[in-house]
Amino acid sequence: MIDDPLGEYLTCWAVTSMWLVRWSTGKTDQLEWKTKYQKPLIMSEFGAEAPYGNHGDPLTRWTEEYQENFYQHQVNMLKRISFLRGTCP
Repeated sequence: MIDDPLGEYLTCWAVTSMWLVRWSTGKTDQLEWKTKYQKPLIMSEFGAEAPYGNHGDPLTRWTEEYQENFYQHQVNMLKRISFLRGTCP
């Protein structure tokens, strides 16, 4: 729930979902975004990091397969945010 008191005075929200990297991809599928303010949201940063050429299992961090898998789950999450108005991966 986005309920920071500053929200009353903002034109829009810009947040990063990089903190979701610590979560399993399954939890991003269940995450529900809500806000008590009628303000648009811009997701200013999302995805997961992986060194070029580092391959492995889709659930092993820091691999390109994990990066792809995580990104797909985040995009699915973003599609469910009704007040999302922009992204910057």
